[in-house]
Amino acid sequence: NPSKRRSMEDALRVVDGFAGNARHGFFGLYDGHGGREISAYLQENLHVTLENELAHVDNVGRTDVATCISRAFIVADMDCCELPAAENAGSTAAIALLRDEDNHRVLYAANVGDSRIVLCRNGTAERLTQDHKAELHSEAVRVCDSGGFVIHNRVSGVLAVSRSFGDSALKKWVIAHPYTSKSM
Repeated sequence: NPSKRRSMEDALRVVDGFAGNARHGFFGLYDGHGGREISAYLQENLHVTLENELAHVDNVGRTDVATCISRAFIVADMDCCELPAAENAGSTAAIALLRDEDNHRVLYAANVGDSRIVLCRNGTAERLTQDHKAELHSEAVRVCDSGGFVIHNRVSGVLAVSRSFGDSALKKWVIAHPYTSKSM
């Protein structure tokens, strides 16, 4: 929409055969703000970071996958914050990881910010992620408890999302710890 933004800051990554397994898939959606640099970095790297985290765990169990996803988000955020653009640019993210576990298909979903994953099952929509916005009481409390403030439903009066990659100028309060879920 030309009246809204001058450039496209969103990015997408689909990896069929994720982590060398033909029955696994990775799907990532990245919604950049303040520039495309962070969403582009995630498009090229988050799936690789997650694959590396999963490879470090021997015999990854069901409970360990969510931990690996969380660690991958934190590592990728630290890498993003090293980019020069990260001071004033960031990205929300929503990923889905489809895996075979014990002869069952399992879908892990994770997000930071207001990017969402919704699963449609038998005609019924089921949200698999939760928004991280400064206007939400729990997120505003978390920001304030960490020494920040929320004004006009924005962290430091600037950013509407309370969790994102990048945004290093606000990193004390705007974290990249994801919400994760598991569906069978």
